Formats: sequence, C-alpha cells, structure tokens
Amino acid sequence: GSLDGLELELSTSLAKARIKARGTVQPLRAGYQLSVEAKAGDALRFLRRLGLDYRPAARPFGGLALAFKVAGDAQALKLDKLEGSFGPIRLEGQAAARLAGAKPFVSANLKTSEILVDLFLPPQPRAAKGRRAGGGGGGAASPRWSGDAIEVAFLNDFDADLQLAAPGIAYGSYHFAKPRLRAVVKDGVLDIKPLSGRLFDGKVTLNARLDGRSKPATSLTIDIKGGNLKKALMAAAGVDVASGSFGLDGSFQAGGRSQLEMIRSLGGQASFAAEQGIVQGFDLKALSDRLKQLDRGG
Repeated sequence: GSLDGLELELSTSLAKARIKARGTVQPLRAGYQLSVEAKAGDALRFLRRLGLDYRPAARPFGGLALAFKVAGDAQALKLDKLEGSFGPIRLEGQAAARLAGAKPFVSANLKTSEILVDLFLPPQPRAAKGRRAGGGGGGAASPRWSGDAIEVAFLNDFDADLQLAAPGIAYGSYHFAKPRLRAVVKDGVLDIKPLSGRLFDGKVTLNARLDGRSKPATSLTIDIKGGNLKKALMAAAGVDVASGSFGLDGSFQAGGRSQLEMIRSLGGQASFAAEQGIVQGFDLKALSDRLKQLDRGG
C-alpha cells in the first residue's frame, strides 16, 4: 500500500517476551492501528529487562500474557479489548495514554480476578515473618517497622485516572468483597476516591491519600455499617469472643520518610457503635445505650 497505510505483520522478541502484531501503520504521521499479543514466561524478568526493578513477595510470580487492539501516534494511544494475565491476576478492559506534555497521563478502566495484595508487596524480612508466626530466637529482635526510606517520588513522574472492579481484594486477614475503586494521581498525589464494597459483611467506604511531593504523608477515612463483629475481631486481633454487628467511622493521618516515622506520627480518631452483640456474656447494645445515657447525664 501507500505510505499512508502500510500493512504490517510482525513477530519478534523484546526483553524475552514474544510479541506478535498485525495491522496498518502510517509512517508519515507515526500512526498505527494494530492487534497485539504479548507473552512472557516470567513477568518479573520481563519488567527488569525493561529497567523496572519490581520484586514482589510472590514467588513464583507468574507470566505475562496480554492481547489488545491499539491505535495511536506519537502524541497518544488507546488500548481496546484488553485481556490477559499479569502474574497471579487476570484482567480485561480499556486503557489510554497521552504522551505529549510535561508528563504522561494514563487512564484505564479494568476488571480483574481477585487481588491478593500481599503477593504484590515487597517481601517481609525473615525476622518479621518468624515473629508473626510466633517464632523466636536469641539475640536482639529487629524492629517490626522498617527505617528504610519510602520511595514515593515516582508519583511525580506521571498523572493517572484509574478505575478498577474485582470480585475481591484481600490484604492480610482483611477481605473486601466486590470492591470498586477510583485511583487518581495528580501532581505527585495519589487519591483513592473511594474504595467501596463490603468488609466483615458490612458496607464499607474508604478514601485514602498518599502525598509524594516532599516528605511522604498519608491520610485515610473509613466508614463501615452493619459489620460482623466476630469476623472483625478475628481479623484485627485473632480472638473469637464476640457476636453481633457494629458500625465504625474513623479518620487517620501519618507522615514520615520511613515506615517507622509513619507509625510514630500516626494519629486520628474513630467512633465505634455496637448495633447488636454479645462479648462473653455482655450485651453490647445495652452497654452502648447505657453509656450514651451517662454521656447525656441520665
């Protein structure tokens, strides 16, 4: 064809990933419309060969397999009919990127399989793992919270507007059912606004902010209505002494250049209301109502 629409069929290797592309390109305006497939047996090795030193806890992490249609030019691109897997999760949806300007802007609307957050976080030190599992030993114990610098400067390198839906998101012993969230990165600040779904069988709404412009700072608000008290106490404290339901409304803030500084500066407030419940013979609802009467001077 002419230079305004050349047919392309390509099969190549990039950073140990096999890539196939088929479609048309417009060399005179650097445009393209392609169907693309990309596969790598080791997703982490692929990222490292691209210069991204990402080392999550999951071992093995898994491969990369993506298929999508992409159209764009030197200024912007759009991905449609995106589906595939990245490590332990499957995903589908659409994405776009604006490449012109002072920094790139990325947007996406994705649906994924259940996300186990712990698999994507950095691995814990062995001492911390042993301590959490109840192990012990001689010598001084290393601190639970790291004094290493928290790296959040990357939030200044791009802006983004990302929407995500999943059957569930699990973090430690906390499981969010049917979560939906919107994450916005703007001028070095990440806002989660909001994450909604169900937690401890109750309705939950969570908003969070991570400010990466200078000294890292974070804030979080959470609202739970109709939560299962037994499940909440098991997740938070590992105790099985309660039944009933509860509500929780809280806001928290922290700032610091390391986990340790963050924990030392942590502050906030929360209100807890037992709607129905028994703890080892105590009627929580009656106790809660009585405390309210006392607070009113009754």
